[in-house]
Amino acid sequence: MYKIIFFFLFSILYAQEPTLAKLESIYSNEQQEFSIGNYHFFCRPYGVVTIDELYARKNVARTCKMKIKDFYVKNKEDLYYAQKIFDIGQLYHIEFRKGKCIVYAKGRNTYAELLLSEGLAVRVPHLKDRLFKGIFYKLQKEARYKQKGLWKEEIVKNCLGEIYK
Repeated sequence: MYKIIFFFLFSILYAQEPTLAKLESIYSNEQQEFSIGNYHFFCRPYGVVTIDELYARKNVARTCKMKIKDFYVKNKEDLYYAQKIFDIGQLYHIEFRKGKCIVYAKGRNTYAELLLSEGLAVRVPHLKDRLFKGIFYKLQKEARYKQKGLWKEEIVKNCLGEIYK
């Protein structure tokens, strides 16, 4: 009987409720604004380098930026991918890691995983996170095999050096 009471009290004390944040605005595939109560903050996907992030970097080669711009001209739906995934005003389970966000966008799938599977991001080189390292590698490999997103254009080939900076 004491074991049951102890287990019950232990589970109540150490239960972690998910952090829910309300989506306020979508700026790009790279950045969204969330709020928890009156606190507003911006989220960038954890563990990946998005095409938008690569384009926004100041030290990116001109040929790389041109390839990204051409990609979005040909694939306008990919430019607005975040709008297809998220609903403004909706609550999302969110975690914070290394200054970035893990947003569970579709059930157990994170937004970063969705970006990788569509070829709209590449995993951060030398990612040390055991939980996401294997998943990200697998999703990126599948997108590359299926020639999705940046893998069907030659963005990775032209921007590879920029990704690893």
